[in-house]
Amino acid sequence: MTQIRIRYAVIALLVAGIGYFPPARAESIAPDDDPTALWRVDYSDIGYADVGFSPYIKGWINGYLTPADYPDGSKILPPPPVKGSEAWKADAQAFHLLRKLRNTERGKLARNDANLSFNAIGRAFSTPLGTEISRQHTPRLHLLLSRLLTDAAYASNGTKKAFSRIRPYSELRIDSCTPSEHSALSNDGGSYPSGHAVTGFLWAMTLTAMVPEQATPLMQKGYEFGRSRLICGVHWASDVEAGRILAAGAFARLQASAEYQKQFKDARQEVAALLLAQKTTQE
Repeated sequence: MTQIRIRYAVIALLVAGIGYFPPARAESIAPDDDPTALWRVDYSDIGYADVGFSPYIKGWINGYLTPADYPDGSKILPPPPVKGSEAWKADAQAFHLLRKLRNTERGKLARNDANLSFNAIGRAFSTPLGTEISRQHTPRLHLLLSRLLTDAAYASNGTKKAFSRIRPYSELRIDSCTPSEHSALSNDGGSYPSGHAVTGFLWAMTLTAMVPEQATPLMQKGYEFGRSRLICGVHWASDVEAGRILAAGAFARLQASAEYQKQFKDARQEVAALLLAQKTTQE
């Protein structure tokens, strides 16, 4: 009887999403920024017909807060290392050391981690979470993580512009492993701090709060998500370290958002039902 109730609970959570079919399209690895792609902000299958686009970043889905709500990273973080300093030499050494991993399985993972497009939102965290993260399988979680991607940018873009650090592939004149994203990266303000590191750590902390029994693998993935940027050569080590600090501030600040709290609870219920159903099936 318990197993039957679990199955009905999962069906109730997911039935609305059965009719969702995203448009066929070639996937870019950069965050989607087309303001005419209204399907990206349409989560009507779970009760949110128009989440809307951000008034601060063209074509990105609305975040939960505004850029002004987040701690000012330019007043928190030290300036990035000056070229030629010992700290800069350590950054350069890490760059040359980690780029050796590009033609390995870890390098392949680094390229996958670079993907922040609509269909890839949260996908890298599916294994440590214990269930597939996607628009179809976990629509509530996908909505939450999509909006947090925007908030991660809110929490870091001002700091990027304040410091305007040159990226390592430009400074050292060595190609990254994701040249297709160079155009998008050239418009985001700079290398310090790493926006991917902010995003990955913010997602990891959110998912850890949601499924605490998976804390270690989730936080490990959040750490490695930032390290992937070093392997690909699009960030310096100090960029990633700074990004993790801003992620912690962003996560703390989001706790005061009633809208975030509501959608977090919705996503937590969705994930809990899926994990329970999977466990019951395995037994």
